[in-house]
Amino acid sequence: PTNGKKITGTAEAGSTVTVKAEDGTVIGTTTAGPDGSWTVTPAAPLADGTKLEVTAKDGSGNESAPTPATVDAKAPNAPVVNPTNGKVITGTAEAGSTVTVKAEDGTVIGTVTAGTDGKWTVTPGTPLADGTKINATATDKVGNESAPTSEVVDAKAPNAPVVNPTDGTKASGTAEAGSTVTIQDSNGAVIGTATADTDGK
Repeated sequence: PTNGKKITGTAEAGSTVTVKAEDGTVIGTTTAGPDGSWTVTPAAPLADGTKLEVTAKDGSGNESAPTPATVDAKAPNAPVVNPTNGKVITGTAEAGSTVTVKAEDGTVIGTVTAGTDGKWTVTPGTPLADGTKINATATDKVGNESAPTSEVVDAKAPNAPVVNPTDGTKASGTAEAGSTVTIQDSNGAVIGTATADTDGK
């Protein structure tokens, strides 16, 4: 597979490899190395969807059948980054893509491959501080990199919720909007949970 910037592959060692466009235009010619590997760099990157034909010719002039290839120059969608407290960073991206998480200054925090379901997890060497801005990109197997997705670490615990007086049949109060409120008895058993709405109730 190729993103059109560089075309690589393998062929008979010492053979002459010719890469052509579908209309027969020669894009490049090179000689396969002793290990059979070869690289052709087009004068200008090839457009997404460009169809290629690659042949190898040995020293006696025998030419192989052409091998077809299609340029994939389309970057994957930007990854989704879930809200994070800086201890673990998770999200989703194109399945099989390489997700790279960087700090705002470009320092790499972690790199991982998205699973078949697109999910990925990066665990920093040390938890990231509250307010740290991170950027995540996804790079597919041919080297196309997505636009970055930014997220800011929220490592600050919400204020303790306010609990209104209750007769025990219903508990109410206020907390940080969107936070999950958990009520436990004195033994730690969970009595109930709820999500505070937009006004904190």
